[in-house]
Order: sequence, then structure tokens, then C-alpha cells
Amino acid sequence: MHNKKLFKITLDNYIKYFFIFILLLLLFQIYKINKKNNFQIDMVQPVFFFEEKNFNNALYGNKIHKGFLRIISDYQFIVDLKVVYLYIGIIYIHLKKYELAIEYLNNFRSNDFLLQSQAWSLIGDSFVQKKNYKEAIRYYKKSFNYRSNKFFTPIYIIKAALIYEQSNINNLAISCYNRILKDFSDSKYCNKAFKNKIRIQSILIK
Repeated sequence: MHNKKLFKITLDNYIKYFFIFILLLLLFQIYKINKKNNFQIDMVQPVFFFEEKNFNNALYGNKIHKGFLRIISDYQFIVDLKVVYLYIGIIYIHLKKYELAIEYLNNFRSNDFLLQSQAWSLIGDSFVQKKNYKEAIRYYKKSFNYRSNKFFTPIYIIKAALIYEQSNINNLAISCYNRILKDFSDSKYCNKAFKNKIRIQSILIK
């Protein structure tokens, strides 16, 4: 009898805590939905500031509207913030704060191969500004080796080729231009690749 009573109390407690857990879970889901809606609203103004090239307001906000940095603080672990990291990284490039640009762009991850390649290319640009050409090349390579396309991949290859030229690694620069001529023959960048290749070869012959 005692065991039956103990079992009933234990079962009742289990059921009670189970329903409390479900209630808390539902409340958290409602909270997340509300947060996501608020996130979309809060993003409108800083994106507008960004498009108007008002980078300080886009980053820090003003007395009325939040900036991207405040949005990250308010919505971390609640919504997907990858696009915010991209915006902030681009802003820091414009503000010539390249170390911060690299930090935020490295936090950007996307299944959109065009955006992801662009983010890596921007990291490469930031390393160029820091005169860290080895890292710049590494990120340009990540860009042009990731799901190639004729519209943007040749741009990333040319960026790498120009760094190779600047570093007097002309054989690798020519290799880059050859890849554009071979793999992206219908690209508008083919003419530039051809001219640059001939220019390097003429220098090497002298």
C-alpha cells in the first residue's frame, strides 16, 4: 500500500514537472518568435543607414534606432545573425579598421556560395591592406575554389594574380591568368587576363 502511494506521488510529480517543462518550452518558442519579428523590424534602419553610406549610424545606431552592434548584443543565440556580421565586416573595411573587418567577416557563414565567396574575398582585401599578402592569397584561393562561376570567380583569381605579381611570383600569376583563359573563356575578364599574361611574359623575356 505504501509503495502504491509512493508510486502515485512520484507519477503525479513527474506529470506536473512534465507539463511545466512543456509550458516553459512553449513560452520560449513564443519568445523566440517575438524576438525574430523584432529583429526584422530593428534591421530596417541600420540597413538603410548602410545603403546611404552612413556607416557610423549603421554600426552604432542613434537615439531612436539600434545599430548593428546593438542588434548582435540583443539577439545573440536567438536569431541567425550571419547577415549582420557581413554588414559589420563591410563597414569596418570602409572605416579602414581591417582587423575588426576580418574578425566579423570570419564569423559569417552562408550556404549561399556567392555571398560566402564574397566574404572570403573581402577578408583577402583586408589582409592586402594590412600587407599580409600570404593570408590574402589564402582567402582569395578559398573564394575562387569554392563553387566556381563565370561572373565572380575570375575577379577573385585576378586579385590573387595581382598579389603574385606584386610579390614577383610571376609563374603563379601567369597560372592564374591561364586558368581564367581556360575555364572562363566566355568571361568579360578574359581580355584583361590575356593582356596581363602577355605583359608579364614580355617582362620575363627581357
